[in-house]
Amino acid sequence: MKAETKITLIYLLVGFIWILTSDQVVLLFIDKEINSLSYFQTIKGLFYVTTTGLLLYLMLKSHNNKLNQKIKELRIHAKKLEQTNQDLEYFTFIASHDLQEPLRNVTTFLDQLQTKYKSKLDENASKYINFAVGGAKQMRKIILALLDYTKIENLEKDFEIINIKELIEEIIKSKNQIISETNAVINYKELPVIFSNPAFVKEIFNELIDNALKFKKEGVPSVIYIDFENLDTEWKFTIKDNGIGIEESYYEKIFIPFQRLHNKEEFTGTGIGLAIVKRMITNLNGRIWLISDKTVGSVFCFTISKNCQSFYN
Repeated sequence: MKAETKITLIYLLVGFIWILTSDQVVLLFIDKEINSLSYFQTIKGLFYVTTTGLLLYLMLKSHNNKLNQKIKELRIHAKKLEQTNQDLEYFTFIASHDLQEPLRNVTTFLDQLQTKYKSKLDENASKYINFAVGGAKQMRKIILALLDYTKIENLEKDFEIINIKELIEEIIKSKNQIISETNAVINYKELPVIFSNPAFVKEIFNELIDNALKFKKEGVPSVIYIDFENLDTEWKFTIKDNGIGIEESYYEKIFIPFQRLHNKEEFTGTGIGLAIVKRMITNLNGRIWLISDKTVGSVFCFTISKNCQSFYN
Protein backbone atom coordinates (compact mmCIF):
# COMPACT_ATOMS: atom_id res chain seq x y z
CA MET A 1 0.00 0.00 0.00
CA LYS A 2 1.30 3.45 -0.91
CA ALA A 3 2.34 5.73 1.96
CA GLU A 4 -0.14 8.50 1.09
CA THR A 5 -3.01 5.98 1.01
CA LYS A 6 -2.01 4.46 4.35
CA ILE A 7 -1.74 7.88 6.04
CA THR A 8 -5.12 9.00 4.66
CA LEU A 9 -6.88 5.80 5.78
CA ILE A 10 -5.43 6.03 9.30
CA TYR A 11 -6.44 9.69 9.53
CA LEU A 12 -10.01 8.88 8.40
CA LEU A 13 -10.26 5.93 10.81
CA VAL A 14 -9.17 8.04 13.78
CA GLY A 15 -11.57 10.79 12.71
CA PHE A 16 -14.56 8.44 12.38
CA ILE A 17 -13.89 6.81 15.78
CA TRP A 18 -13.55 10.23 17.40
CA ILE A 19 -16.77 11.56 15.87
CA LEU A 20 -18.77 8.46 16.80
CA THR A 21 -17.53 8.04 20.39
CA SER A 22 -16.22 11.35 21.74
CA ASP A 23 -19.64 12.91 22.43
CA GLN A 24 -20.73 9.88 24.42
CA VAL A 25 -17.54 10.02 26.50
CA VAL A 26 -17.94 13.77 27.19
CA LEU A 27 -21.54 13.32 28.38
CA LEU A 28 -20.35 10.89 31.03
CA PHE A 29 -18.44 13.69 32.81
CA ILE A 30 -20.61 16.78 32.41
CA ASP A 31 -24.22 17.80 32.77
CA LYS A 32 -26.20 18.98 29.77
CA GLU A 33 -25.95 22.69 30.47
CA ILE A 34 -25.09 24.59 27.31
CA ASN A 35 -22.09 26.41 28.82
CA SER A 36 -20.47 23.23 30.09
CA LEU A 37 -21.21 21.42 26.83
CA SER A 38 -19.73 24.25 24.73
CA TYR A 39 -16.60 24.36 26.89
CA PHE A 40 -15.96 20.63 26.63
CA GLN A 41 -16.70 20.64 22.89
CA THR A 42 -13.96 23.27 22.50
CA ILE A 43 -11.55 21.20 24.60
CA LYS A 44 -12.49 18.10 22.60
CA GLY A 45 -11.85 19.87 19.28
CA LEU A 46 -8.47 21.19 20.41
CA PHE A 47 -7.51 17.75 21.67
CA TYR A 48 -8.53 16.15 18.36
CA VAL A 49 -6.61 18.66 16.24
CA THR A 50 -3.50 18.33 18.44
CA THR A 51 -3.64 14.53 18.53
CA THR A 52 -4.21 14.07 14.80
CA GLY A 53 -1.58 16.69 13.99
CA LEU A 54 0.95 14.85 16.16
CA LEU A 55 -0.06 11.52 14.61
CA LEU A 56 0.39 12.89 11.08
CA TYR A 57 3.75 14.39 12.04
CA LEU A 58 5.03 11.07 13.40
CA MET A 59 3.78 9.12 10.39
CA LEU A 60 5.23 11.60 7.87
CA LYS A 61 8.51 11.70 9.76
CA SER A 62 8.71 7.91 9.66
CA HIS A 63 7.89 7.91 5.95
CA ASN A 64 10.48 10.61 5.20
CA ASN A 65 13.14 8.73 7.17
CA LYS A 66 12.49 5.62 5.09
CA LEU A 67 12.48 7.71 1.90
CA ASN A 68 15.76 9.40 2.81
CA GLN A 69 17.30 6.01 3.53
CA LYS A 70 16.20 4.76 0.10
CA ILE A 71 17.61 7.89 -1.55
CA LYS A 72 20.89 7.38 0.28
CA GLU A 73 21.05 3.76 -0.90
CA LEU A 74 20.23 4.81 -4.48
CA ARG A 75 23.02 7.40 -4.40
CA ILE A 76 25.47 4.77 -3.22
CA HIS A 77 24.35 2.39 -5.99
CA ALA A 78 24.50 5.21 -8.56
CA LYS A 79 28.04 6.07 -7.48
CA LYS A 80 29.09 2.43 -7.72
CA LEU A 81 27.45 2.14 -11.15
CA GLU A 82 29.19 5.31 -12.34
CA GLN A 83 32.53 3.96 -11.14
CA THR A 84 31.84 0.61 -12.83
CA ASN A 85 30.99 2.36 -16.10
CA GLN A 86 34.15 4.46 -15.89
CA ASP A 87 36.23 1.35 -15.21
CA LEU A 88 34.57 -0.44 -18.13
CA GLU A 89 35.18 2.47 -20.51
CA TYR A 90 38.78 2.73 -19.36
CA PHE A 91 39.28 -1.01 -19.77
CA THR A 92 37.73 -0.91 -23.27
CA PHE A 93 39.93 2.01 -24.29
CA ILE A 94 43.12 0.41 -22.97
CA ALA A 95 42.27 -3.02 -24.39
CA SER A 96 41.41 -1.65 -27.82
CA HIS A 97 44.46 0.62 -27.86
CA ASP A 98 46.76 -2.24 -26.90
CA LEU A 99 45.15 -4.48 -29.51
CA GLN A 100 45.48 -1.97 -32.34
CA GLU A 101 49.27 -1.76 -32.12
CA PRO A 102 49.97 -5.48 -32.70
CA LEU A 103 47.33 -5.54 -35.43
CA ARG A 104 49.10 -2.70 -37.22
CA ASN A 105 52.38 -4.58 -36.88
CA VAL A 106 50.85 -7.77 -38.27
CA THR A 107 49.37 -5.93 -41.24
CA THR A 108 52.61 -4.05 -41.92
CA PHE A 109 54.81 -7.15 -41.79
CA LEU A 110 52.43 -9.15 -43.96
CA ASP A 111 52.33 -6.35 -46.54
CA GLN A 112 56.13 -6.22 -46.55
CA LEU A 113 56.34 -10.00 -46.83
CA GLN A 114 54.01 -9.97 -49.81
CA THR A 115 55.86 -7.08 -51.49
CA LYS A 116 59.43 -8.34 -51.00
CA TYR A 117 58.83 -12.03 -51.65
CA LYS A 118 55.97 -11.82 -54.13
CA SER A 119 57.96 -13.54 -56.87
CA LYS A 120 58.89 -16.42 -54.54
CA LEU A 121 55.37 -17.05 -53.22
CA ASP A 122 53.03 -19.46 -54.94
CA GLU A 123 49.35 -18.72 -55.48
CA ASN A 124 48.23 -20.36 -52.24
CA ALA A 125 50.78 -18.46 -50.14
CA SER A 126 49.63 -15.12 -51.60
CA LYS A 127 46.02 -16.10 -50.93
CA TYR A 128 46.78 -16.97 -47.29
CA ILE A 129 48.58 -13.67 -46.78
CA ASN A 130 45.62 -11.79 -48.26
CA PHE A 131 43.28 -13.64 -45.88
CA ALA A 132 45.50 -12.72 -42.92
CA VAL A 133 45.71 -9.06 -43.95
CA GLY A 134 41.96 -8.92 -44.50
CA GLY A 135 41.32 -10.48 -41.09
CA ALA A 136 43.64 -8.01 -39.35
CA LYS A 137 42.00 -5.04 -41.08
CA GLN A 138 38.53 -6.35 -40.19
CA MET A 139 39.59 -6.75 -36.56
CA ARG A 140 40.81 -3.16 -36.51
CA LYS A 141 37.46 -1.98 -37.89
CA ILE A 142 35.66 -3.90 -35.14
CA ILE A 143 37.89 -2.41 -32.45
CA LEU A 144 37.28 1.12 -33.74
CA ALA A 145 33.53 0.45 -33.93
CA LEU A 146 33.59 -0.85 -30.35
CA LEU A 147 35.39 2.31 -29.27
CA ASP A 148 32.74 4.42 -31.01
CA TYR A 149 30.02 2.45 -29.21
CA THR A 150 31.54 2.95 -25.76
CA LYS A 151 32.24 6.66 -26.33
CA ILE A 152 28.67 7.63 -27.28
CA GLU A 153 27.69 8.56 -23.72
CA ASN A 154 30.69 10.90 -23.39
CA LEU A 155 30.33 12.73 -26.70
CA GLU A 156 29.47 16.41 -26.52
CA LYS A 157 25.73 16.98 -26.64
CA ASP A 158 25.71 20.05 -28.88
CA PHE A 159 22.38 20.90 -30.47
CA GLU A 160 21.83 22.78 -33.68
CA ILE A 161 19.14 23.43 -36.25
CA ILE A 162 19.38 20.59 -38.79
CA ASN A 163 17.85 20.65 -42.27
CA ILE A 164 17.15 16.94 -42.77
CA LYS A 165 16.67 17.30 -46.54
CA GLU A 166 20.11 18.89 -46.93
CA LEU A 167 21.59 16.24 -44.64
CA ILE A 168 20.13 13.43 -46.78
CA GLU A 169 21.43 15.07 -49.95
CA GLU A 170 24.91 15.25 -48.40
CA ILE A 171 24.79 11.55 -47.44
CA ILE A 172 23.58 10.56 -50.92
CA LYS A 173 26.41 12.56 -52.50
CA SER A 174 28.96 10.71 -50.35
CA LYS A 175 27.53 7.38 -51.56
CA ASN A 176 27.29 8.37 -55.21
CA GLN A 177 29.64 5.61 -56.40
CA ILE A 178 27.77 2.67 -54.86
CA ILE A 179 24.41 4.21 -55.84
CA SER A 180 25.56 4.47 -59.47
CA GLU A 181 27.11 0.99 -59.53
CA THR A 182 23.96 -0.69 -58.17
CA ASN A 183 21.42 1.59 -59.92
CA ALA A 184 19.91 2.36 -56.53
CA VAL A 185 17.19 4.98 -56.14
CA ILE A 186 16.60 7.01 -52.98
CA ASN A 187 13.24 8.79 -52.85
CA TYR A 188 12.24 11.53 -50.44
CA LYS A 189 9.96 14.54 -50.52
CA GLU A 190 9.90 17.48 -48.16
CA LEU A 191 11.74 16.73 -44.94
CA PRO A 192 11.66 18.79 -41.74
CA VAL A 193 14.08 21.15 -40.08
CA ILE A 194 14.71 19.92 -36.54
CA PHE A 195 16.72 20.93 -33.48
CA SER A 196 18.97 18.10 -32.35
CA ASN A 197 22.51 16.72 -32.20
CA PRO A 198 23.90 16.96 -35.76
CA ALA A 199 26.61 14.30 -35.31
CA PHE A 200 24.14 11.75 -33.95
CA VAL A 201 21.43 12.49 -36.52
CA LYS A 202 23.88 12.26 -39.44
CA GLU A 203 25.30 8.95 -38.21
CA ILE A 204 21.79 7.52 -37.70
CA PHE A 205 20.64 8.32 -41.24
CA ASN A 206 24.01 7.33 -42.73
CA GLU A 207 23.99 3.90 -41.09
CA LEU A 208 20.35 3.14 -41.96
CA ILE A 209 20.82 4.19 -45.60
CA ASP A 210 24.02 2.10 -45.70
CA ASN A 211 22.05 -0.91 -44.48
CA ALA A 212 19.34 -0.38 -47.07
CA LEU A 213 21.95 -0.23 -49.86
CA LYS A 214 23.95 -3.18 -48.54
CA PHE A 215 21.22 -5.75 -47.83
CA LYS A 216 19.69 -5.78 -51.31
CA LYS A 217 18.22 -8.65 -53.26
CA GLU A 218 20.48 -10.23 -55.84
CA GLY A 219 19.99 -8.57 -59.23
CA VAL A 220 17.38 -6.11 -57.95
CA PRO A 221 18.32 -2.40 -57.69
CA SER A 222 17.68 -0.88 -54.26
CA VAL A 223 14.70 1.45 -53.96
CA ILE A 224 14.70 3.43 -50.72
CA TYR A 225 11.97 5.74 -49.40
CA ILE A 226 12.59 8.29 -46.64
CA ASP A 227 9.59 9.89 -44.95
CA PHE A 228 8.60 11.54 -41.67
CA GLU A 229 5.68 12.43 -39.40
CA ASN A 230 5.41 15.55 -37.25
CA LEU A 231 4.04 14.27 -33.92
CA ASP A 232 3.21 16.28 -30.80
CA THR A 233 6.42 15.71 -28.85
CA GLU A 234 8.69 13.99 -31.35
CA TRP A 235 9.70 13.54 -34.97
CA LYS A 236 9.08 10.11 -36.48
CA PHE A 237 11.23 9.07 -39.45
CA THR A 238 10.90 5.96 -41.63
CA ILE A 239 13.44 4.44 -44.03
CA LYS A 240 11.85 1.81 -46.25
CA ASP A 241 13.69 -0.49 -48.66
CA ASN A 242 12.98 -3.37 -51.04
CA GLY A 243 15.84 -5.49 -49.74
CA ILE A 244 16.15 -9.03 -48.40
CA GLY A 245 14.12 -8.32 -45.25
CA ILE A 246 14.58 -9.64 -41.72
CA GLU A 247 12.75 -12.42 -39.91
CA GLU A 248 10.61 -11.29 -36.97
CA SER A 249 12.62 -13.37 -34.50
CA TYR A 250 15.61 -11.07 -35.19
CA TYR A 251 13.81 -7.73 -34.75
CA GLU A 252 15.42 -7.12 -31.36
CA LYS A 253 18.66 -9.04 -31.85
CA ILE A 254 19.89 -6.86 -34.72
CA PHE A 255 20.30 -3.95 -32.28
CA ILE A 256 22.66 -5.97 -30.04
CA PRO A 257 26.41 -5.55 -30.71
CA PHE A 258 27.99 -8.22 -32.95
CA GLN A 259 24.69 -9.93 -33.76
CA ARG A 260 25.19 -10.82 -37.41
CA LEU A 261 22.38 -12.39 -39.47
CA HIS A 262 24.63 -13.19 -42.44
CA ASN A 263 28.19 -14.41 -42.84
CA LYS A 264 30.98 -11.96 -43.67
CA GLU A 265 31.43 -13.42 -47.15
CA GLU A 266 27.87 -12.38 -48.09
CA PHE A 267 27.81 -8.94 -46.46
CA THR A 268 30.76 -7.05 -45.01
CA GLY A 269 30.57 -5.01 -41.80
CA THR A 270 31.45 -4.97 -38.12
CA GLY A 271 28.09 -6.13 -36.73
CA ILE A 272 27.84 -3.13 -34.42
CA GLY A 273 26.38 -0.41 -36.66
CA LEU A 274 22.73 -0.79 -35.63
CA ALA A 275 23.73 -1.05 -31.96
CA ILE A 276 25.43 2.35 -32.29
CA VAL A 277 22.32 3.74 -34.02
CA LYS A 278 20.04 2.51 -31.23
CA ARG A 279 22.29 3.95 -28.53
CA MET A 280 22.42 7.33 -30.26
CA ILE A 281 18.64 7.40 -30.68
CA THR A 282 18.20 6.47 -27.02
CA ASN A 283 20.50 9.37 -26.11
CA LEU A 284 18.17 11.64 -28.11
CA ASN A 285 15.26 10.35 -25.99
CA GLY A 286 13.91 8.42 -28.95
CA ARG A 287 12.99 4.88 -29.99
CA ILE A 288 13.79 2.64 -32.95
CA TRP A 289 11.91 -0.39 -34.22
CA LEU A 290 11.58 -2.50 -37.31
CA ILE A 291 8.82 -3.78 -39.59
CA SER A 292 9.99 -6.30 -42.17
CA ASP A 293 8.83 -8.84 -44.72
CA LYS A 294 11.32 -11.01 -46.58
CA THR A 295 9.24 -10.66 -49.74
CA VAL A 296 9.02 -6.86 -49.84
CA GLY A 297 11.86 -5.51 -47.65
CA SER A 298 12.25 -3.65 -44.36
CA VAL A 299 11.01 -0.45 -42.76
CA PHE A 300 13.13 1.08 -40.01
CA CYS A 301 11.19 3.56 -37.88
CA PHE A 302 12.74 5.85 -35.29
CA THR A 303 11.81 8.92 -33.29
CA ILE A 304 13.74 11.94 -32.07
CA SER A 305 12.33 13.97 -29.21
CA LYS A 306 11.52 17.62 -29.85
CA ASN A 307 12.62 18.28 -26.27
CA CYS A 308 15.87 16.32 -26.47
CA GLN A 309 17.99 19.24 -25.24
CA SER A 310 16.09 19.40 -21.94
CA PHE A 311 16.59 15.63 -21.66
CA TYR A 312 20.27 16.26 -20.89
CA ASN A 313 19.70 19.12 -18.44
